[in-house]
Amino acid sequence: MDIDIKNAQLNLLLSIDGKVHLVGMDEEKLEVIDLLVKKSASIVIPTSKTQEDLLEFLNYKKNY
Repeated sequence: MDIDIKNAQLNLLLSIDGKVHLVGMDEEKLEVIDLLVKKSASIVIPTSKTQEDLLEFLNYKKNY
């Protein structure tokens, strides 16, 4: 199954001391990371979860 990731949105997570953290960065820097990730991705595994599901799972309240 081929998945077109050209228009996909990139979400970054960091694991620090076993805890998962969302990452925010300047748009220009994010564009560079976005390009690198999309060009280097060799497999994409669908989860059927939405970004809203992810944020709820992480208990993200938009406090930042």
